[in-house]
Amino acid sequence: MSLDDLGLIQTIQDYVKTIKEETNIDIELKLKPIKDEVENIIQVAVYRIVQEILNNIKKHSKAKKVEIKLDYGLKYLLLIVSDDGIGFDIEETLNRVKQQGTNYGLLGIMERVNQLQGEIEIASKRNGNKI
Repeated sequence: MSLDDLGLIQTIQDYVKTIKEETNIDIELKLKPIKDEVENIIQVAVYRIVQEILNNIKKHSKAKKVEIKLDYGLKYLLLIVSDDGIGFDIEETLNRVKQQGTNYGLLGIMERVNQLQGEIEIASKRNGNKI
């Protein structure tokens, strides 16, 4: 509902404000204003992806800093989220997700990207600074 009323950027900003109030995570936003060129279904997916990523960061990463970048053009929308958290083993996590059905959030992110015929890249270093 707030997406319809406020738009994607303001809705993300409001959600980030809530996360900041709940945690001590410093979240920096670099969001290009969204215009009508970006379909509503894509805006909803981007918001849900941002929500899930921030929930995962809040629950698991022990991050102190997060940066969210959003850019788009005529034929692309690029969302980059990075943090300084503890990282995770991507292959191990994806295997566990497939076998045990855990981490539905990660699966949900991947499914949303696939439904929109997008691409997802996850990079992580265990106890590192790049995710």
